[in-house]
Amino acid sequence: MLKKLFAALLAMMLLLPMCAYAAPEVSEDTGADMELLDKAGVLTRETMLMCGLDGFTGAFSGSDEINALAKEALGYSYAEVKRSLVVRIDADAANELLAGVMGVCAQNADVQLQEALRTKTLTAAPMRLNSMQGVNWLATASILNGSDAMTLKDVSPCMAYVISEYYGGDEQPLTYAAFNVKSDGMALACAGVLKVIDEQRVALFDNDGAGCIDVLFGSLDAMPDDGTFYMVYNTERIDE
Repeated sequence: MLKKLFAALLAMMLLLPMCAYAAPEVSEDTGADMELLDKAGVLTRETMLMCGLDGFTGAFSGSDEINALAKEALGYSYAEVKRSLVVRIDADAANELLAGVMGVCAQNADVQLQEALRTKTLTAAPMRLNSMQGVNWLATASILNGSDAMTLKDVSPCMAYVISEYYGGDEQPLTYAAFNVKSDGMALACAGVLKVIDEQRVALFDNDGAGCIDVLFGSLDAMPDDGTFYMVYNTERIDE
């Protein structure tokens, strides 16, 4: 069973860049977006503080190159966000997506297994993007991450992503926070670093994030026609 699930997850990652994606909708649920932004900010800051502790990276890596990449990423400040992208995929749409990719495996799953599948696939999108930066960066990003469980009051069951940009320039990694919000309001969340090329950065944040879905998920015929929402929140400071 686990081998079949792993194979399905791998197939999902390989299929992500391939087909035509349904157009998402601009989010009008600012209450949900604001709560996700708040929780993402807390989890991301805690994650980066934890990863910056002396000896943290070395406990996971014996590679000088990976340790150097981690040191470089942790040398930036993640205290002040420049702008953030919020993407929400309603639970029904997320389950439909998983069923389209995994077939019978997801179609026959009960509610608990569907929630487990959504949790397992949370990091597929950031992992795919980080893998485009090479195996050393992918290994670094697999170290510089954290997770937590929390309760969300204003967010309906969904998969959600918050991608944030900071003031360190184009060389500073972005961060992601990914959430699986369950039917009881509990959410499992993970956060970490994310590197993208310039064209992907533009698609994520410019034009109100209109190109975000193609960057995060590639193109996928299995994507439902509705239930996906996005919004870019610009918190850029005005220098006097």
